[in-house]
Amino acid sequence: MSKVMKVKLVAEYQSLGIDVAKDKIDCCFSEMLSDRTIKVKCRKVLTNNQNGFSEIIRLLNKWFSRDMPVSLVMEATGVYYEKLAYYFANYNRVKVSVVLPNKVKSYANSLGARTKTDKVDAQILAQMGLERNLEVWEAPQAIYRQLRNLGRERLGLVEEKTMVNNQLHAEQHSAEKVERSIKRYGVRIDLLETQIKEVEADMKELVASSDELKEEVNRLTSIKGVGFLTAAVVIGETGGFHLIKSRAQLTAYAGLDVVEFQSGSSVKKAARISKKGNRYLRKAVYFPAVCQIRQKNEFYNIYERVRNKSGQKKKGLVAASRKILCLMYTLHKNKTNYNPKYQEEKSAALNLSAKIKVGSTDVSETAYTA
Repeated sequence: MSKVMKVKLVAEYQSLGIDVAKDKIDCCFSEMLSDRTIKVKCRKVLTNNQNGFSEIIRLLNKWFSRDMPVSLVMEATGVYYEKLAYYFANYNRVKVSVVLPNKVKSYANSLGARTKTDKVDAQILAQMGLERNLEVWEAPQAIYRQLRNLGRERLGLVEEKTMVNNQLHAEQHSAEKVERSIKRYGVRIDLLETQIKEVEADMKELVASSDELKEEVNRLTSIKGVGFLTAAVVIGETGGFHLIKSRAQLTAYAGLDVVEFQSGSSVKKAARISKKGNRYLRKAVYFPAVCQIRQKNEFYNIYERVRNKSGQKKKGLVAASRKILCLMYTLHKNKTNYNPKYQEEKSAALNLSAKIKVGSTDVSETAYTA
């Protein structure tokens, strides 16, 4: 009898999937073998701090080959992933990838995953790192993180002030109003207004400390209706557009991408924006859009076209918001200020070029005939 030779399977890819929570991280160490099967090497629940990160390095050395890079995949969950991502961003063996939650959910659905736990999520992230060519995460500069944090602090204070104002209004119009409560509400509002002004001053001071950041803000505020705060929030939330590769990626990151659902001839839901993205970006460009549509310009034309087609003002505003955000990215990419007459000048130049081309053709044909 002939002996059947067993082929030794070796690991071709290595991946570490990490589901991040506030205090703990669920880790799944997996590898893809030469026959394309996936093998889970180790599972571990660690603390989301320096001790846990050091333990990850020990486990990497224990379970994975040092001659092969490791794909470390995590989900962008608030700010809890940041310490871990920054820790491993400059670690030679590891390629860090931070994936948006909606992409992870779509990938999990493609696998037919029905159970959702931290343990399962870590395994799905590890498998995603093995099967997909994910982009490498790059840490944004510290000044952009500081600007982002200040912008978010300011928005939190503004939202809290709105809430307290509503409570004050309700108390003032109550049948049995309490004067001491009204006084306390007034004190809280004064305090919040003071803190909002302090945060705005910190943002301006931070921008003034960097020539690059100051130039970027001036570039974005050249768009009519875009003020300092809007520009600062957009720059902070995008890390100075450092990781943005296209306008489509930017709109998806902001959750302003259009989602459609259609199947056959009977199922067709109304198109809507995904909202699966950065809410701070969406909020930042909404009010400039409102300002722009009051002017009879290109943004107003976009708003009118979408509004007339859909019959909804809100969809027109979303379209104008998306246009403003994409315009900001274009100005950043081209290193230029906004020119409201750009389209007119471009059309005039094209018409002139066409006339010159036609004139030169006529001359050549006349010469040839002669």
